[in-house]
Amino acid sequence: MTNAKQPGWQQPPEQPAPQPCHHIGLAFARLSLGVHPEGHTWVCGCGQEFVVVSNGGKDKRLVKRNA
Repeated sequence: MTNAKQPGWQQPPEQPAPQPCHHIGLAFARLSLGVHPEGHTWVCGCGQEFVVVSNGGKDKRLVKRNA
């Protein structure tokens, strides 16, 4: 008995539509902003990068890189 391939056409698998990321981890990252210097980069699981910015060392926040 041989494992001969059967001829025919195979439809490619459907790719799921990309789901928007809500950056849930961003809320947890904000809790540790005080220990990170300005310019520190945080990367979401979806690959979006956020960077720590501040107003002269005050009011640190995360913003999307290249935004």
